[in-house]
Amino acid sequence: MLIRKAELQDAETVYVLMCELEEQVLPQSEFIRSFSSLLKLPEHFLLIGEIDGRAAAFLHLRVEEQLHHAAKIAEILEFDVAQAYRGRKLGQQFFAHAKKLACENGCQQLELSSNRLREKAHSFYERQGMHKFHYKFTLPLTGSAVSENKLGI
Repeated sequence: MLIRKAELQDAETVYVLMCELEEQVLPQSEFIRSFSSLLKLPEHFLLIGEIDGRAAAFLHLRVEEQLHHAAKIAEILEFDVAQAYRGRKLGQQFFAHAKKLACENGCQQLELSSNRLREKAHSFYERQGMHKFHYKFTLPLTGSAVSENKLGI
């Protein structure tokens, strides 16, 4: 798998992957606007995993100083391997790349949040050596009825 920086022309492909990950149709124009903005920020790494010239995976890593760690921390914000490419150990390869990128950027820790319903993803992260140490709390500020119904809470 070739891993490269995402570019603006990848927006449509990444959009499809994120809709697949979230199991819903996201607002496309807002998604493209956000994607375009994030590409310009040096602390955000948007990466595409390609196989035979086709996007097979996407990973979004943010690197930032965090006061409660008194250190630089990397966080995986989005990570998806397309359904058609799962089971080929691409996730392990991509995760290892993200970990290396975090180390190269002086990060002391790699973090991520994962929807509690994604039990297979949780098992994957644990196999990569990650541990469950935190709870993540959310408060939808707009569209809360849709979010609550989607998660079943």
